[in-house]
Order: sequence, then C-alpha cells, then structure tokens
Amino acid sequence: MTDPLNRAEVYTDREDWLSGRRSTAHGPSLSVSDIASILLGKDHDDPRDNAFEDAWSVWARLHAPDIYAAQRAKQELLSGDDLDRGNDAEEFILGQYAKRRKVALHWPWESRWVIFDGEPCGAPWLRGSPDHFATADALRGVEAKSDRWGDHAFAAGQDTVIEKWSPAASRLVPLRVALQVYGYMAITGIDSWDIVAAIPSRPKWLEYRIVRVERDDSIQQRILDKINDWREVHLIGGEPPPFTSSKMCRAWSQRKSVAPQKTVEIATEREARLIRKLHEARKMKRQAEREAAAAANELAALVGEDYGRRISSRPSGPKATLPEVGRESLSIERLREAEPETYNRLKAAGVITHSTHRQVRVTGF
Repeated sequence: MTDPLNRAEVYTDREDWLSGRRSTAHGPSLSVSDIASILLGKDHDDPRDNAFEDAWSVWARLHAPDIYAAQRAKQELLSGDDLDRGNDAEEFILGQYAKRRKVALHWPWESRWVIFDGEPCGAPWLRGSPDHFATADALRGVEAKSDRWGDHAFAAGQDTVIEKWSPAASRLVPLRVALQVYGYMAITGIDSWDIVAAIPSRPKWLEYRIVRVERDDSIQQRILDKINDWREVHLIGGEPPPFTSSKMCRAWSQRKSVAPQKTVEIATEREARLIRKLHEARKMKRQAEREAAAAANELAALVGEDYGRRISSRPSGPKATLPEVGRESLSIERLREAEPETYNRLKAAGVITHSTHRQVRVTGF
C-alpha cells in the first residue's frame, strides 16, 4: 500500500474544505463519520446518543436534499450551543493529551483542513478528516471526545489498548467511536489511533481517559465491504433505506403522502402486494361497518333504541318470555306460594336458577 499521507488533499479555508468533503470523482461519497450512522443509526432510546445522522440522513443528503436541509436546520437550531461547546472542548482535550503523553500534535502540511480518501484501500469514495495527529515513537491519529458519552462509556485510566475488536471491547470504547477510528486507519494507513475523552468526575474536575485502538485489516475490510454494499443500493441505486422511526424517515414519508408525484408509475411487486392488502383491509372494514349498522337498525325496529341485551353462550332449556322489556328477579318463595304450577314448570324447564340471595332469574331475551 502506498503511503496515503502523501496523497492527502490540503485546503486553505473551511469553506473549500467542506466542499471538498462532498466532492469525489468516484460517484457519491461517504465520510468516515457516516459509517456509524449507516451501520448503527441513532439509538432513540438512549438519551446520551445525540447523533443527528442515521442511514436516512445519509440517503436524504443526496436523494432528498430539501428534506435534509430542513431537518438539519432544526437540529442545528436545537444543538448549536452544544456543538460550539464541544468544538471548544476538543481543543482543550487535545492540549491536555499532548501534555500528559509528552507528544507533539500537528496537522500535516501545517493545515487543519486536510482530507484523506480511501483509494489506497480500495474505497476511493470514502473520505475523512481526522481530528489530529501525534508524533512520538510513531505517527498515530488522535480522536477527541467530550463528556456527552457519560462516565461509563470509556475505560477508566490511560493505558487501555484494544488490539483486536470483540464484543467485550464495547465496554472500553463505544462502538460508534470504534467504527470511526477503524475508518480513519483504513484510509490513512496509520497503525494505531488514540481516543481521548474528558469525563467530568466531580464539580470543576475532568478525568481524562485514553484508549488506543490498534489497526485490524480484517475488521476494517469487513466495514468497508458493508458500507460499499449499502452505497451501491441506496446512494447509487437510489432505493430508500428500510423504514425506521427517525425524523428524517417520517418527514420523507409525510411528503410522499401529502404531495404525491403527478406522474404514473408502475408499482413494484412489493408495493403492489401492500396496495392490494391495504385495499382489501379497507373493504372488509367498510363491509363490517355496514353490517353492524344494519343489525343496529333491525334491533332498534324490534325493541326500540334500548337494545342492550345480555347474550349467553351457555346451553340451556327453553326460556320464559315475559311481556316486559328487560330482566326481573323474583323471590322463589313468593313464586312457589303464589303460582306453584308456574314454579314447577319453570324449574323443570331449567329456567329457574338459584343464587346466593335465593333469587329467581328469568331470562328469555
């Protein structure tokens, strides 16, 4: 592999740098930060996960730019102060890292506006701008993180090294951050990356935690393959990602329903199946509503509007029919004394049932 540090693009100001991150001669590009957005999305159940981007955001940047711009403006309005504080904190964190590790921090060619691409590793569409580089015994990258990750996100201390990623390593560094640094190592060719996080341990006190992630070519290649497959289908092919609960997905779905395209398109097999299912369900719902209305009308014609009767599914003998509407509870002793023949006939027919209060329940409607 050729030395990718000699192939980095250098920019003189931030505007040109931002434009350069989006431009590529190899079709739609992705940034290293997009890796976690695509593979992990956003954890909506975790209040610490304030990442804006998910797979829908990455897709909308190219295929629904108006929706992306609107949602991005809302996010920046809500988190503008947090972003400013985070940027300021990163400068301080990097300074403390250099002091504690006794290393020199620098940007190549004395410019912070540097972009690397993944052409040496077979992914020329992948681009990224590391936070910083450090030189001591070897050249390594440095990624600074502020306190939004919380106290338990990073390993305690400053001497943790992850030689090869495993599920247990997520207790040492968040997977979202690990994916980012593996992407940086893939496009730069650097063998290790230091992640330095500032964690508030008590008022007016910051604890610095440093985790070093070593290069792992097999894991990095698996990440690149997954991202490239996603890019081929969704960025180049234009197919929207699977539906999620994200705000970007909801905004796109609402626009599709409120302002459908005027042109006639042939539905795909999946779309046609869902359309038929929807029409059939609506048809069954309308039929059930019509049958319920007809039954209510017939009952109202027979017994009036008060047709709330009790329906029993238990088998029983013939039921007595009374001219009154509703139910009656009669004393067994009174019925036996006043109408012995009626009492014996109803008891033999199974109409009379004994309750704990010695009441006779007469039903028939």
